[in-house]
This record gives sequence, C-alpha cells and structure tokens, in this order.
Amino acid sequence: MISIFRKLLVALVSVALLFSATVESKSIPAHRCIVTYDYDAFGILLHSTGTTPNNYLYSGEQFDPDLGLYYNRARYLNVSTGRFWSMDSFEGNSQAPLSLHKYLYTGNDPIDQIDPSGHLLSTLAYGQAVHDAIGEDFELKVPGGIYDLSVKSILGIKFPGLRLRPDLTDTINHLGYEIKPAGSAAQGAAQLAGYLFALTYFDPNKNVWLPGELYLPPTLIELNSHAVALVSPPIAGVIVYEVIDEVEITGIVAAATAALAADLAGSFAVATLATAY
Repeated sequence: MISIFRKLLVALVSVALLFSATVESKSIPAHRCIVTYDYDAFGILLHSTGTTPNNYLYSGEQFDPDLGLYYNRARYLNVSTGRFWSMDSFEGNSQAPLSLHKYLYTGNDPIDQIDPSGHLLSTLAYGQAVHDAIGEDFELKVPGGIYDLSVKSILGIKFPGLRLRPDLTDTINHLGYEIKPAGSAAQGAAQLAGYLFALTYFDPNKNVWLPGELYLPPTLIELNSHAVALVSPPIAGVIVYEVIDEVEITGIVAAATAALAADLAGSFAVATLATAY
C-alpha cells in the first residue's frame, strides 16, 4: 500500500518540476513574476499584483467567484470565517478534541496545514493513534522506557502543579523524546527542552537529562486500510511523523493537476503573445 502512496507523490512532484522547468525555459524569464498574491492565515486576499486571469488562489485551491467560496472537493471553504460551509462526514476522534468540530478548517492551524480533500486533516484525526503506537513500541523496546507520564511521576517526587508530560522518557539513560507531526519539529524541540530542564532540575539523584537519539521508532505505522504514518528517527530527541491518507492524496493530486493545467494554459498564452510581438 505504501508503495502506491509513494508513487503518487513522486509522480506529482515530477510533473510539478517538469512544468516549472518548461515554463521557465520556454515562456517566462526567470526574473519575471506575472502575478503575486498576499493572504492572511485563513486565506483572505490582502494584496495582489498582475492581471492574468486565475481562479486557483489560496493554498492552490479553486475559487468560485460566484459563490465567494473555495472548492475543496468534499466541501466548500469560506475564508471569511475560516470554516467550511457544510459538516465533515468524519465522526471525529475523542482523543483529539479538535477533530470533533464539524466545520473546522485544518484544525485551526492554516499556517502549517492544508485540507485539499475537504475532510478533516489526517494528522489531526490520527495523531493520537500515532502517539500510542510509538509509545507502545518504545515501552517494548527500551528498558526503563515510559510513555506519556508526568515529570513528578517519572522522578517519583511530590511537587504541586508539576504536570509536564514528556512523550517518551528513557529512565536508565536519562533521555527524553517528543513526538510531533511534520512541520512542528521546532515546537517539539522547544517543548522537549522544557521537559528536560524540569527533569534535570527536580531529579533527586542529580542526573542530567538529554535529548535522546538511541531509540529507533517503526518507520511505518499502518493506521487503517487507507492511511499510514511515516515516522523519522529522532533528531535531537524529536520524532517527526507524517500521516498519508489515500483520500487526501487523491484530493492533492486533483488540485495540483488542475492548478498546473490552468497555469500551463496561461503560460502558453503569454508565450504566444511574446512571440507575436
């Protein structure tokens, strides 16, 4: 199954690169920019330049000027409210509260995420399942490994209010790990630094806790019949994963193909005018 996902991604990237090279070399000088768009986080257009007709705008999605909405396949998106027009068919995951919101776009994180299928973002929906799978694997493989326990419980101390919970801790080697979705590694590193400081500061045995890199998580976690998580080895204690959902990939490919076709048509028009003059 994963080979199918990879082939789709490779094919999409290859088409995009080929198109980019063709346009740059045959129709548009490398230094020339025909149109530009500036948006706020949720897609409200703030400023634009150029007059080339184009309906593929925010996040590369198709804008319907008659409705004033973006077409995201399963549903239409209203960027004025940052919400979809209709409810998500996904019932949600009780372990991920944001997934229970039926109209939310990208889990309220449009800076780092997109939702080309119109369904809830896979990382949000499957995040807890990925954490649990890695945590279970960690406790099986690592002697003294602990998943999702508070700092005071790890150290066996009583301290009011100390509720910090690192994702993974190796109590023998005094190492910590944080699990984060792709695009959130910096946030994970900052969180882990706070956990390790607390562990070192409150450790009754004066151990120094460091970011871990000894544990190797499973590289592939199968979540269901159409979704998997690709997991990277820890870097400075941060384990990064990305959920690949066949439904969302289909939406991404459709959006990219449509956008490339529209851009290609516009580029050929520019090239034709340039040749004529």
